[in-house]
Amino acid sequence: MALYNLENKRVLVTASTRGIGKAIAKAFLEEKARVVICSRSRVRVEKALNELGEIGEVYGIPVDLTKREDVERLVKFTVSKLGGIDILVYVTGGPKPGGFTEISLEDWNYAVKLFC
Repeated sequence: MALYNLENKRVLVTASTRGIGKAIAKAFLEEKARVVICSRSRVRVEKALNELGEIGEVYGIPVDLTKREDVERLVKFTVSKLGGIDILVYVTGGPKPGGFTEISLEDWNYAVKLFC
């Protein structure tokens, strides 16, 4: 039984082929939403599509969220598959694992770039 009225909502979930992003995509699919997932890795996208496709209508595309042209391609792909976007869930990773003083300034800047 659906908890929310998400049936046929058009959802884009970024960084959604594993971890938190994948769990979010799965939850939307269980609520009968239509979902687009993405990752930088084509292999991860295909694997997640195989798993999530058993639950509901899901599409996927490999993109790099740090590249404007990839973000634009992601939006165009989503609109072409779903007819629009009702819900955007922006998930992305943080800096590399490690202690605060162990992470380089470049790693911090890269992570910040993903969030902004």
